[in-house]
Amino acid sequence: MISQHSFNVAYQVSEDGSYFKAWLGFRTKALAKAWLIVIKKLVGRLSYLIDCQIPELQHTGSKYEYVVETPRHKTLKKRLEALREVAELDLEKMPK
Repeated sequence: MISQHSFNVAYQVSEDGSYFKAWLGFRTKALAKAWLIVIKKLVGRLSYLIDCQIPELQHTGSKYEYVVETPRHKTLKKRLEALREVAELDLEKMPK
């Protein structure tokens, strides 16, 4: 089951906490590239930008997504806190 923190952040965790996967969605490529460095500092290593024009490929409901490949934090609690921080950012506008 996929849970969502916000329109731009979705994640999946197994019941025992051993499996963790997270997606970060963006409306445009320009927004995704502008936020890349900020988000990497919070959550860790990201995949290449994935073009999700087909609704079946979307996890967040956005056209473009990054997958968190190597989380920055080891514990599930810290990983979810980092995702919550990203969810609080206004990813629909360019960073300042």
